[in-house]
Amino acid sequence: MLGYFMKQSNTDMIPLFAGLFLFCISVVPLKKIEEVEEDLKSGYSNLYSKWGLLLLIWPLSGLLLELILIRFFDFGNVLNTYLFILTISSIACILLFGMFKNKLHLLYQSIIYIAIIEIGIFYLLIKLMDV
Repeated sequence: MLGYFMKQSNTDMIPLFAGLFLFCISVVPLKKIEEVEEDLKSGYSNLYSKWGLLLLIWPLSGLLLELILIRFFDFGNVLNTYLFILTISSIACILLFGMFKNKLHLLYQSIIYIAIIEIGIFYLLIKLMDV
C-alpha cells in the first residue's frame, strides 16, 4: 500500500504510513518474545533471551516516538484519535504485561487483537457518523 501511494504525486499519506511503519517495527520484535527454547532448538537468536525485560524498551521507545509523530502531523480528527488510542493502548499493554512476566507470551497477540477491535469500533463509528 505504501508503495502504491509513494508512486503518486500526492504525498499527503506519507506521514500516516510512516506512523504505521513505526508502529509495526515497534511491536513486531515482541512476536516470539518467550519462545526461547524453541528458537534455541531451531538455531535462531532470541531477543528476549539476550535482553530480558529490557527488550520492552524498544517498543516503548518506538511508540513514544509515534505519539510525537501523531502530535506533529495532522491526520484529521478521527484518524488522529484512532492512532492515539492505538498507541496508548499498546503502551499500556506492554507496561501491564511487563509486570506479569509469566503472561509475557500473550503480549504480541493481545496488542494485535486490541488493534483489530479498535479498528472495528472506529470503522463502525465512522459509518455511523456518515449516516
